[in-house]
Amino acid sequence: MGVIEKIKSTGHMMTVDELSDLISISSKTLYAKVKAGTIPATRIAGSIRFDPALVADWLERQTVNAI
Repeated sequence: MGVIEKIKSTGHMMTVDELSDLISISSKTLYAKVKAGTIPATRIAGSIRFDPALVADWLERQTVNAI
């Protein structure tokens, strides 16, 4: 199962740690992307959460086809 499929099958709002593990970037980089508005995120009671469907769509748009 690929990363996008794993994200879509999560079934719950993901935390920074969960998403950073899945897409293999540091939490610090993920927080920077949230701050810059380059990745879709939601604040719930002061915590950042990610909707799996929105993140999967975002990740598909970031993917570059191999030559």
